[in-house]
Amino acid sequence: MKFTWITQGGFVFESSSFRLAVDPYLSDAVEKKSSVTRMIEPVFCVSSLKPDAVFCTHDHMDHYDPITVPEIAKEFPECILAGPVSVVKKAVEDGIEESKILKAEKGVLMELGPFEITPVSALHSDKDAVGMIVKCDGKTLYISGDSEYSESIAGEVLKYGGGKIDMMFICINGKWGNMNLDDALKVVKAIRPGIALPMHYDLFKENSVSPQPFIEECNAMGIKSFEMKQGKECLI
Repeated sequence: MKFTWITQGGFVFESSSFRLAVDPYLSDAVEKKSSVTRMIEPVFCVSSLKPDAVFCTHDHMDHYDPITVPEIAKEFPECILAGPVSVVKKAVEDGIEESKILKAEKGVLMELGPFEITPVSALHSDKDAVGMIVKCDGKTLYISGDSEYSESIAGEVLKYGGGKIDMMFICINGKWGNMNLDDALKVVKAIRPGIALPMHYDLFKENSVSPQPFIEECNAMGIKSFEMKQGKECLI
């Protein structure tokens, strides 16, 4: 299995030639609606993304991209879209074929190609928002999505992750309903994954933070961490 960071909370995971895109923000939808300043250009277009399935953790424009997701459905008509009820509602409104939409429910296992996904709780302004446990090729991953801190996060992640998380992707920006550095480190300490990677920064100038303190603290705990590079493929 390998992954590529798109930016923000967006990724592409690939195994057995199956491509799962998570929260792919490829447009300028947010910039058109607000005064934020984009810091990096998209590292994919819809054609180069080539997803077999898309999972959106919630219905905010930098996660369910209202421009990109319908374009994916048009260009890749066999692509499956999965997400919680807010995402399902938005997708139907956008005219995506209902047979290609799967509703994700917390604690309920779903399969997208070789990927086994269990949605878990996320505390965010979209009350339907979820994080994700992803299992594939003998590895277990946790993707926080957008979430504020709660002591209950670690227990739920370990429960559905089978007691061990190989790699964690966690938000650190501390603004607009997300954990800050200290919050994210609390979750890391409680879960103790093999690798903990910071995300949700370096897209918008007004909503960013340096990842280096998080990386240094994780490494000091004996948990591997590093700064991902947008568009660079990594093996898991």
